[in-house]
Amino acid sequence: MAAPSSRKPRRNRARESVLRAAAHAVESRRASRRRWGIAAVVLLGTAALGAGAWLGGRWVWERCFLHNDYFGIRNVEISTDGTLDPALVREYAGVREGMNLFEVHPDAVRSNLLAVPVVASVSAGRRFPDTVVIDIAERTPVARLGTRASGTPLAADATGHVLGPSSVRADLPIVSGLRDKALRPGDVIGDPLMATALRILEICARPDLRREMRVAQVDISSDTWITLALADGGQILLSHDGLETKLERFPLMRDAARRRGLDLAIYNMTSDANYAATPRGGPHP
Repeated sequence: MAAPSSRKPRRNRARESVLRAAAHAVESRRASRRRWGIAAVVLLGTAALGAGAWLGGRWVWERCFLHNDYFGIRNVEISTDGTLDPALVREYAGVREGMNLFEVHPDAVRSNLLAVPVVASVSAGRRFPDTVVIDIAERTPVARLGTRASGTPLAADATGHVLGPSSVRADLPIVSGLRDKALRPGDVIGDPLMATALRILEICARPDLRREMRVAQVDISSDTWITLALADGGQILLSHDGLETKLERFPLMRDAARRRGLDLAIYNMTSDANYAATPRGGPHP
């Protein structure tokens, strides 16, 4: 009689394999849920710590700095090379005594003041614990804009920036004939002949020329020549080229005419040579 076999039936082995696979899958899902749970706790904890740190830092900032009377502004030091009223500077800058020093942002102060047409450059800063320092360079007016008849209360500096009525002075020469319309303080003059007019004023203001070249008006309305009216009633007609050379020769021409007893009113210097002149009361050249 044969001995019974010790091997399990094949069907039982297959069932055990399926059960083991199912158990492994269940354990894997449980491990995955545990990992996700740990990750969620870590993330929530990190967020909570970050929020706590932010709130704590904000509380420290407000208590120790922003609402601390020790940093209250007691001095606003303003220096300018022009005539701006310090009270207006404070108003334009948005700074006043009693504010907290940390409420003042130097970049904002600079931006606010640079919006003022007469301001060319600004430096601003804080000096702890209670002082705001503002240093301003103003634009210097060199000409009035318009004509004598119009009385337009605008001026311009040497770079063609338009300045408001407060910069207008009666002793400034007039630049007339501008092609720009409806100019306002803060604009930059676009007429290309304005640069020529400003160059003429710069040359005539030289120490060696300004005695004979006191300019009353520069008319740039013509595309062909520029009419320069002097304070003593004389006129100079200039072409657009060789300005410096021609203006340097004018005092010599006038001096030579005076030595000959001539009272010349209009000097035509539109050509490169052979300049002409018209006596006072004579016909226009």
